[in-house]
Amino acid sequence: MNEFCARGKRAKTLARAGRVQELRDLTAAGDEQAAWHLVRCLARAGQFDELRERMTAGDRFARWAYSKHLVCERRLPEAIEVLRPLADAGSHRAQRRLASLLAGQGRYAEAVAQLRRAPEHSADLRRVGGWLRACGLADRSGVRTDYLDRLRREGATLELSWVVLLWWRARTADAVALLADIGPSDWLHERLVEESRGWWLAGFRAVAIDLLATSAYRRTRAALLSQQKRRDEAIAELRVLAAEGERGAESDLAAILGAEQPWRELLVAPVRVNGLAFSQDGEALAVWGHGPGSRAVAVLWEVATGAPSRSARLSTPFPGGVTFRADGTVEELPRPFGADFRQGTAVAPAAGLRATGSPGGGVDVRELATGRLVRTIDTPATTMALHPDGSVLATSDSVDGTVRLWRLSAQARSAVRQVL
Repeated sequence: MNEFCARGKRAKTLARAGRVQELRDLTAAGDEQAAWHLVRCLARAGQFDELRERMTAGDRFARWAYSKHLVCERRLPEAIEVLRPLADAGSHRAQRRLASLLAGQGRYAEAVAQLRRAPEHSADLRRVGGWLRACGLADRSGVRTDYLDRLRREGATLELSWVVLLWWRARTADAVALLADIGPSDWLHERLVEESRGWWLAGFRAVAIDLLATSAYRRTRAALLSQQKRRDEAIAELRVLAAEGERGAESDLAAILGAEQPWRELLVAPVRVNGLAFSQDGEALAVWGHGPGSRAVAVLWEVATGAPSRSARLSTPFPGGVTFRADGTVEELPRPFGADFRQGTAVAPAAGLRATGSPGGGVDVRELATGRLVRTIDTPATTMALHPDGSVLATSDSVDGTVRLWRLSAQARSAVRQVL
């Protein structure tokens, strides 16, 4: 990492000094940071012949720089064709940029097809809505009826899918009605499920579950049932779908049946969780975050019963966390400038354990002394805390309004103590 930063700093220094030949030499030696700064220098100096030569030779940085030049020159059709090979090669950044350029040329169908190739982004729906209005296909009242009718006649399922996503939370009944024209789509199913996450959407999910009961998207309905903590109903729905041959239902059923269940779940909504901390005796868990009105609060929960005991308003909106004093009261920790207030790791020194996010998206619990993996828990977690004796792990992903408590293996804890 230090070498990477040093190379970047060196390339930036050379670029600022205008030492282009040295940047060329470093680029020839395989330094990608030098290559990026080189093409920027060439673009600023107007040396577009060399930029085109490098682009033709396969330099992706030169292709980016030349496409930006074409956009500045208002030569958008050329910029689209220059950028297309990068998008076809799988560059998500190029795919989103190409989608925007296509939409700017009124080529909406190509734009949404390109955007679909990239991983989902929180700004996708805002982009698509803006493109529809810019192309005259939507107005203040929504998507134009004549355009929608044409999509139905032509069977333009991809464009209809984006309309469903745009309407999903605002016009749910209309969105569900469009699903019959689209038919099964794994991509749309996954997007609908993602757009339905969040404890604050419980009311919306209840409505959507009822509307989807007779649709072709009952697999989506099962996922929403699971988000609503109606696990048994979700399993029953998936079993029926699997028996009917619904694609994906069998794997969804296996995942939900195989998922490890927490020892206890604390429904902490409407607090958006930012941090967790166990008391010194391990009998209480402090959950701090933001409640109604964006007020920073800390709520204390009894670990043995799973019941809240008391709450207190915090003096700062984003402390560095909270901890317990010896008398059982909560103390705010200072937050270093620029530091993240969320706890992506947790340590129980007395138990010799450390918990961190795993590459697969769950939580790895490891021995503090040796780094040996003790256990992996398959649960999303943006913040976590370990019981002082290592018996319980608390996790939260700050989205579903739930803190999960997981019992750790007594055998694993005793093995750690023997090592220590």
